[in-house]
Amino acid sequence: MSQYPSLTRALAEALVDLAWFVESADDEHMDQDDAVKALEGVAAVVDRLS
Repeated sequence: MSQYPSLTRALAEALVDLAWFVESADDEHMDQDDAVKALEGVAAVVDRLS
């Protein structure tokens, strides 16, 4: 049995985890420009959701 009731739920949780990781990574582990690009990509996907 799957841990998630739906694929949508699993993808939403993965998206939140990615955003949290990027937001909380310190400057030594992630370039700030790359972090901004990643979060902008997440925001664009969320913006297109119904």
